[in-house]
Amino acid sequence: MNTITILLTVAAMASVMLLCRALPLFLPQRWLQLGWLQSLNQSLPLCIMLILLFSSLNIPTSLSSGFTTLLYEIAALAVVLASYIWLRNTLLSVVLGVVSVNLLYLLG
Repeated sequence: MNTITILLTVAAMASVMLLCRALPLFLPQRWLQLGWLQSLNQSLPLCIMLILLFSSLNIPTSLSSGFTTLLYEIAALAVVLASYIWLRNTLLSVVLGVVSVNLLYLLG
């Protein structure tokens, strides 16, 4: 990827994020109080966290190579998921996941 493509991608992501963050300001208040939208708002952060967790797994191509790496990553992801469910803090959960996977690599 060249520099122009990267800058356009970052600009597009920033625009979409700004639109998503500003959208509640422009929607009618009664739309924001709908039940399905409230339940979506409550479950969406955990769904996004699970997608991030599962996409970070490094699946080995054969069982003999990298199986312990996969077990370390699954254990670290379990730490991330448990801390996110317990504390509801994304930054702290990611930091705990990085620390736990590094500790597992050092100890293993």
